[in-house]
Amino acid sequence: MGQMTIYHHLSPEERAFLMLERHRGSSLRQIALQLDRSPATLSRGIRRNSSSVGYCAAEAGKAYRTRRKRCVKPRKIISNQALRAVV
Repeated sequence: MGQMTIYHHLSPEERAFLMLERHRGSSLRQIALQLDRSPATLSRGIRRNSSSVGYCAAEAGKAYRTRRKRCVKPRKIISNQALRAVV
C-alpha cells in the first residue's frame, strides 16, 4: 500500500506571493522553497487558475471558492421542512 499524501490548498497570502514572484521571473522551485511547499502544489495551482493573461491571485481565490462550493454536500435539514420540524 502506498503512502497517502495530504494536500493543503494555497492560502490567499501564498497565492499573492506566487503571483508576485512569477511576475519577477522566479522559478517554481525557488518559490516553493520560500513557501515551504512542493513545486507540484504550485504548478497545480497555476495550471488550474491561469487564464490567457496569466496567473492572478484574486481570480485563483475566486475559482477555488467556486470549486469548493460544488464539493460541499447540501444539508438535508435545511432543505427539508418536515425533517426540521421533527428535529
